[in-house]
This record gives sequence, structure tokens and C-alpha cells, in this order.
Amino acid sequence: WKKDQGGKRGQCELDLLRAALENPGLAKFVPRLEGYRVSHGEKWIGMENILHELKNPAILDLKIGTRTWTTEATAEKAASQAAKAKKSTTGSLG
Repeated sequence: WKKDQGGKRGQCELDLLRAALENPGLAKFVPRLEGYRVSHGEKWIGMENILHELKNPAILDLKIGTRTWTTEATAEKAASQAAKAKKSTTGSLG
């Protein structure tokens, strides 16, 4: 179980997991939604552990691009993220 991020991000994640249940092509790449629960005021998303049967999984979390903030980020957040990117390869390589 994973804690729901809340807000638009949490809703987008839940929408994707629900859509994958109805789309066999997408279901191959996305963990199966197992449920959604509220416990002690916290919201949780249950999803399949797609690494369960792998003995030595190698995971790559790949991001493409140089912008690390959303289009809805405040100017302060965008400036903060841009400054962080400048100090790493994110700003120059993506």
C-alpha cells in the first residue's frame, strides 16, 4: 500500500491505475490497482507489487527533460527547482 499523494497528483495516479484496469496494453506496464482505503484519516492506494517474483530486479526511474516542476507550480517553486537543476546535470543534460 502506498500513501495517496493527495491533490491533483494523487488523483492523476489513481486515474492512471483505474484506466490500466480497462486497457490490456497499458496493464502490461502499470501495477494492478488492488484497492483504495482510508485509515485513521489517511488515504492509501493498494497496488500490485510488480517486482515480487524477480530475484535481482534492476529498476530505472527515468525522467526526460530539464524542467522538474509542474505547470501549476508557484513562481517560487519553479525558481527553486530551476536553481537545483543548474547545480546538477538536470539543467544541462535533462
